[in-house]
Amino acid sequence: MKTFMHKLAFFIGFALIPVCLFGQEADEGEGRGVVIIALKEGPTRFLDWEGNVLPEDKTKLGSALPEGNSAQAGVGGKIILLFSNGTVMTLESQSMLKIREFSQEPFDARGRKVEDLKEEPSKSNVKLDLDWGSIVVGTKKLDRESSLDISTPSGVAGIRGTQFQMSQNPGTGLKLDVTESTVAFTPKGAARPVAIGPGRGLDVSSAGVATPRPVNPVVVQNINVNNNVAEQTTKEVPLVAVSEAMDSATTEAKREDGTRPREGGPREAEERRGEAGDEPGEQGGREGSGNERRRGDADPRKRTDEASSAGVGKVDKSQVLENNSDARQARKTGKASPRAKEISRLGLSDKDASAFYGFGLGLQDSFLKAGPQKTRRLLSLLDKGVSESHLSNFFSYSGETREKILSLSNDVSVANLIAKQYAESWLEGILTEENLKAMNSGGTPVAQPSTASQNDFLALNDNLR
Repeated sequence: MKTFMHKLAFFIGFALIPVCLFGQEADEGEGRGVVIIALKEGPTRFLDWEGNVLPEDKTKLGSALPEGNSAQAGVGGKIILLFSNGTVMTLESQSMLKIREFSQEPFDARGRKVEDLKEEPSKSNVKLDLDWGSIVVGTKKLDRESSLDISTPSGVAGIRGTQFQMSQNPGTGLKLDVTESTVAFTPKGAARPVAIGPGRGLDVSSAGVATPRPVNPVVVQNINVNNNVAEQTTKEVPLVAVSEAMDSATTEAKREDGTRPREGGPREAEERRGEAGDEPGEQGGREGSGNERRRGDADPRKRTDEASSAGVGKVDKSQVLENNSDARQARKTGKASPRAKEISRLGLSDKDASAFYGFGLGLQDSFLKAGPQKTRRLLSLLDKGVSESHLSNFFSYSGETREKILSLSNDVSVANLIAKQYAESWLEGILTEENLKAMNSGGTPVAQPSTASQNDFLALNDNLR
């Protein structure tokens, strides 16, 4: 272990300097934080802010991941990350984490190593997105003005300095176990956070119901083991190398000012990635991609209220139909076109029809092929956070994958899966017959067998095996 730590410290001394960041210029007195790859085992990969897989030379041991980058561990994979504020984080098998924002003030690092830190070396602001999977976290004591927030589909965890494990499973919800200090978790849609102290845990269902409970003893052992390994792996890292990497990242951010504005939130980022079609395994060729309309028109059924609240005048819903050629022909001639007849067979309500005609023709055709029952169910998900771009991405999946998603009885679970825009190769691994039965019965999906190939899950090169 000691040899490995010296090797890591050596790599970091040379690998951290050429870090490339895209973002807004740092505020005066504020710099960029860095996230260092301290260890990676098994199938792993890292993505840039556009969803492109980073080349191996940019993700070597000791390399720094900038804002907007993501780390992904496949079946049997593991990643240990070291944050420049002293936090260590372990991504366990089948996990996806995005670094949405990381700013940190410069600090005096002379003569110190990571193991010398009892609290973070300077004020920091960290925002992460745990898309799915499990992370084990150990932080230093944070400054009063610092923040570390981890967003998930189930809610947001606010960290002050603690050790914990958090797991997010698509369709079933979240599990949080805390061994030290307190995590304030705010379930999606809730007004107030739930404080989870040491020795306590929290379950949040896919419907957003939060249930406090005692900590899971098995998870406690996993937290202790993983954080101990992470601390031993990173303790010899010199803080001067970390500080120099932060300086380099801040300089690069200023040079790249305006290249990529910081995102307003994790779900907005997901929609942006989905629109570009850059999720792994989804390179173009989408059925009903709906490119005729911009992503900003997320929910056509909400446009009327949004326009009114924006002070631009309330839009007459009938105008949406009037602007559609099929509806206009039926009104003027009393005869419906063949396409209008097909649409009428869907049996849409006025509200759903308004949404339907607001979509691009490609997406409309996809709905017509899906049939009345599926169309009405999918349109009902617009009230549960699903947008036009999400639906376009849904129709890019194979028919078999779409059937598996719609076989879930819980509409909230279906909406969550569609809104996340997962790569189809990942869905094929999780939507097994056994897991579908578990999800429909309120159970927890089981881990995938070790025989699952890396290519199916992460499309990695064979030489990673």
